[in-house]
Amino acid sequence: LALPMMLRRLIEMGIRARLVVCGDGPQQSAFEAASARLAPGRVRLLGHLTKPALATVLATADVFVHPNHREPFGIG
Repeated sequence: LALPMMLRRLIEMGIRARLVVCGDGPQQSAFEAASARLAPGRVRLLGHLTKPALATVLATADVFVHPNHREPFGIG
């Protein structure tokens, strides 16, 4: 749940940041609650995306964060 806190810190620094999350997982409810509390209106959850839709989202991002600690090869 570090991403909502990071977003909050950026907002406090005056940065007009937004967070778009692709996919879901077992911590989704906790993530949604933390996002609503720490950065209301700044987080958009897209859920599972097709490969073309994900490519579009990634192509428009300024920063890409891949928090999966089980991905050792950096495929993202």
